[in-house]
Amino acid sequence: MKKLKRNDKCHCKSGKKYKTCCLEKDDSERKENNERLNAMYEDGHEISDELIDLYEFLKDEYKKFKIIDVTNVLTSTSYRPIQTKHFYADTIIMAKRTEENDEVFQTRGDSTTDWIVMFRGAHQVFNKYHFENMKKQLKEMISIRLKGDDYEY
Repeated sequence: MKKLKRNDKCHCKSGKKYKTCCLEKDDSERKENNERLNAMYEDGHEISDELIDLYEFLKDEYKKFKIIDVTNVLTSTSYRPIQTKHFYADTIIMAKRTEENDEVFQTRGDSTTDWIVMFRGAHQVFNKYHFENMKKQLKEMISIRLKGDDYEY
């Protein structure tokens, strides 16, 4: 959809110019949406049922860390801003594969991966059925990043 300019006819079909009709309302909605997205980038959302076991493991292992689920806001364009926002924080980020974030998983894993854990610029993608086998690797990734060292995938 073409972005409306201030002097274009309004999209609501009132016949008025956009600037005198819906511009203010649209700007307000955009601002609210951006604030909501920023809050979700910062705090995630309610933990997805499928990620409860992963969440419990991370919560037990890293009691002082914030653990967030970003499944509903993770996309190829939000991946970097989410990672950047939490780079210096003790925040572990997790998400499950969905239609909306499939591209993130495809570029970081293969078609069998359905969970991702991110911490300070590093990530691990894996199949939920291999979770038990991945615990050691997740702890290693977090330990290496806590030291400030590069994590080799």
